[in-house]
Amino acid sequence: MAIHRSEPWRSEKVVEFASRVGEDKALEALVMQGPRGTALRAVGEAEDHKVASKAVVGMEQRRLGAQAGKGGADKGRAQDGQRRNAVPRGSDIAMAVPPARATGELAARPRSGAGKETAFGAVYEYRDNCGTPQVVASTGTMPERQFLLDRRHHEQALAGKQEPSIVWVGVSGGAGGLSDAQMTEVRRAVADGRAERLQAKKLSDIKPYSRHG
Repeated sequence: MAIHRSEPWRSEKVVEFASRVGEDKALEALVMQGPRGTALRAVGEAEDHKVASKAVVGMEQRRLGAQAGKGGADKGRAQDGQRRNAVPRGSDIAMAVPPARATGELAARPRSGAGKETAFGAVYEYRDNCGTPQVVASTGTMPERQFLLDRRHHEQALAGKQEPSIVWVGVSGGAGGLSDAQMTEVRRAVADGRAERLQAKKLSDIKPYSRHG
């Protein structure tokens, strides 16, 4: 259990969710590649991937803009031209959907670069007895632990709801990976988009005592 707290992508809930790709037609695996390497690996529904992708692309564009503002505008424009020739998207990010059978490893065992921790994010929802999504939330820690915190701190809001179900998972590590703060931005964007799309309520984050505790 201790390793799952520090490596939440290895939790039973996450591994079980990722293994459903290929069986559940609504789920897809996503890999986003940037100029520095893999930016994001994720499992979820296509609409949620679109939201996550938009968030990651926005971050990369802001990074390039910040570099240009530091005196590298000419160099940045030249590099952008080269990248646009390779990836006609107007950004540094390319997307690909890997084979379904690769998704177990995709979500459960991301590869980090030396000295850089893996960032994790999950989105989940609570449904009523008819299976209709009622509450959407996200977490950057082990889902099972977060679910316990939810019940403790949001007892009234979750009364009568079924056990939560993970609906999107993302991991990122290595030289081209996202930071914890950036992954938080991505997962919250996915949760916000899903809540709006499904007309469900959003549950505010309840932070665990320690991600590594």
